[in-house]
Amino acid sequence: MGATIALLTCLIAHDPTEAEAVTALERLGARINGADGPLAASRPIRGVLFPKKGCDVKDADLAHLKAIPTLEYVYIIGQKQVTGDGLKYLAGLKKLDTIDLDGTPVEGKHLAHVKDMKQLLKLGLWRTAVDDAGMAHLKGLTSLEHLYLDKTLVGDKGIEALGQHASLCDVSCEGSKVTDVGTAFMKKNFPRYGLPALHGD
Repeated sequence: MGATIALLTCLIAHDPTEAEAVTALERLGARINGADGPLAASRPIRGVLFPKKGCDVKDADLAHLKAIPTLEYVYIIGQKQVTGDGLKYLAGLKKLDTIDLDGTPVEGKHLAHVKDMKQLLKLGLWRTAVDDAGMAHLKGLTSLEHLYLDKTLVGDKGIEALGQHASLCDVSCEGSKVTDVGTAFMKKNFPRYGLPALHGD
């Protein structure tokens, strides 16, 4: 009896396979490889898009992404129930270099989940609740080239919290609280600011 219970517990708690994760994500309305049809079925899986329309995702749903180690990009667009706690499920994806959280209620404190993702090249935080305090978590992302802070609560103090950043070349702050002071800081402390990206566009 005890062995049967243990077996059932194991089966219930097992980590999903990639195929199971893909099926679960598609049921949520996600687009595998950012598309539908034949492209979505191609392997390895490079990306997952959660579109604003036709998709209803919560933090816990992002756990499915852990089963897809080949992911290079994740776009979570306008998902109001992704608060930021779900970002912890992305931290172990070693090939993930692009995360877009446009229009989600993610706050600065949640960026602690990505602070060790040294491979990140692009981070989209536009229209989130990210503030100055959250920027300190990004200081160690030494490969980061693109950072989108449009319509956030980030101001000059947040830009300064990034410190001297050798790789950042494309920082967009339209509609944020960043002033000419923050722009001057970037020009002085980001040696590649305004230059072409080294890894794509």
